Amino acid sequence: MKISVIDKINLYLRTCIHISGNIIKVYSWMPFFYLAGLQFLGLLILTSFSLPGWNSIIKPLLSSIMPKVSFHFPQYLLIVPRLFSDYDNYILGPTAYIILSAAAVFVLGGLYANERWPLREGIGRAFRSYFKLLIVWALELLLVYLVFQVVSLLFADLVYGSPKRIMALRTALQFAAFIPSAFLIYAIPAIMLDKQPLFKAICSSVELCGHNFFLTYFIIFIPGLLRLIFDIIIKDFGMRIVNTMNADLIVIIMIIKIIAGIFINLFILGGATYVYKAIGSNNRM
Repeated sequence: MKISVIDKINLYLRTCIHISGNIIKVYSWMPFFYLAGLQFLGLLILTSFSLPGWNSIIKPLLSSIMPKVSFHFPQYLLIVPRLFSDYDNYILGPTAYIILSAAAVFVLGGLYANERWPLREGIGRAFRSYFKLLIVWALELLLVYLVFQVVSLLFADLVYGSPKRIMALRTALQFAAFIPSAFLIYAIPAIMLDKQPLFKAICSSVELCGHNFFLTYFIIFIPGLLRLIFDIIIKDFGMRIVNTMNADLIVIIMIIKIIAGIFINLFILGGATYVYKAIGSNNRM
């Protein structure tokens, strides 16, 4: 559905207001709360050296991919963010994230209709649609990876030897990575709310984003910028924090990022669901 520029601006503002109002409705972000719980559990396992089984199970597993010097404090805290990122992306990503995010879209779709659709039903529908959702997730991951690789190769010589340019390129890569995410974000509502087949859901998402690119991009960009700020602090200033401040501050920042992620996910997927129901769904209300 094509709409005018003014209508797109109005829709974006209505979307922001709608999602902001959902913050007080705890059940609207409960799926993301459960996801944050799993993220916190992973971070706890990675950082709690006194945890039963850490030395006998976790450390040997990490030792297979890390040199022994990495376990010396505080150097280990500089590696934790990368380990946590791998856990978040490659363990939770294709499992809990897919199911809980899809269930959240179902719940948020109910809120658009001023109804309370049960989370349990959303989880059940997500499990029934798991392979379609998994393919959408994997396709997005692949496209983001290709964007990173292509842009990195194009600008490798330009940023070589300059930490500031490297940081600028890393930031630009994140902004570019939002583009494939924008083109695929409506596929989840299409699958969860309209029960569209995989190919049709992807095509619907690409078409809807193509007609409303900047509207869709900013739904991802504005909350995604907050997540990016956390990443910059941890990755680019982590060494300075460890050397000049309290090393444990790295973990505290990661915990704050996990908590903020609850509402970042709410705004991104909530915004996408609202826009989809408003102008993209076969069953607009």
